[in-house]
Amino acid sequence: MDFGRLTNLDGVDFALAELDAGGRVAEPAVPIVRVGAPAWAKKTWVGRVYPSGTHASALLDAYANAYSAVELNATFYRTPSEDEARAWASRCPEGFRFAPKLPKTLSQAKALVAPPGERERFEAFLRGFGERLGPSLLSLPPSFSSRDLPRLVAFFDAWPGDLPLAVELRHESWFSSRALVPAARDAFTARNVTTVITDVAGRRDVSHATITSSTVFVRFVGNALHPTDRSRIDAWSTRLSQLAKRGVRDIYFFVHEPDDETTPDLLSYAADRFEASLGVSVRAPRLDEPKGQLALF
Repeated sequence: MDFGRLTNLDGVDFALAELDAGGRVAEPAVPIVRVGAPAWAKKTWVGRVYPSGTHASALLDAYANAYSAVELNATFYRTPSEDEARAWASRCPEGFRFAPKLPKTLSQAKALVAPPGERERFEAFLRGFGERLGPSLLSLPPSFSSRDLPRLVAFFDAWPGDLPLAVELRHESWFSSRALVPAARDAFTARNVTTVITDVAGRRDVSHATITSSTVFVRFVGNALHPTDRSRIDAWSTRLSQLAKRGVRDIYFFVHEPDDETTPDLLSYAADRFEASLGVSVRAPRLDEPKGQLALF
């Protein structure tokens, strides 16, 4: 993911924002924590993350046994069939979740109106996952501003209530002091829509601190195992513990690294830290030796 990525981290303040006092609060909970990557078809993970000898046709099976969720970015470009979703789900263990990205024909349209039949095809695809379906990711373009909130609310009101939704906002107007502006916060909360938190170096506003549902969806953009990657994970281990005390029940934490080779290393570190902080089990292979060298900035 290139949005907000920097090649020079000098002067970046990675501190997480103070929790939004106006965000959702409920009784403390013991959350389910799922970590994962944006795709499973990583042949170079064979012998390190996946068992040696894993065939290309079995990469999903290997991924689902290694991690507990996948951010399915491929659906941004093509909507698979309901039968494909059903087949994928059947290969994954209980507790695994798919988080499919809404197609660009819908998410990139100014009025969030897809070509005829596209939205219905995507909703049918989602239902094919059955209980293996997690939140669907609606990633809005940087041009979609807070002035478009009525269009977004209309989209929410037409979206099926049984299909969980998480929305990534990118225009600066959605945020004030690294919190969602109240009108957006209230609209999301009233409809139980999750706000995506995108932790990326070049746009600290989108690493906001507003919680609008019982689900937290984090897109963590790393920097090739730069030392700040791990210190940022340390901060998130503390933040997730705070969120559990505010009633968050489901946590999805997806790591995006510029080189897929280093993603499993950071997921390994994150799983260890989250387990220690929350006292829950987090599925991810534990890797002792980092792949490659640390990035130089």
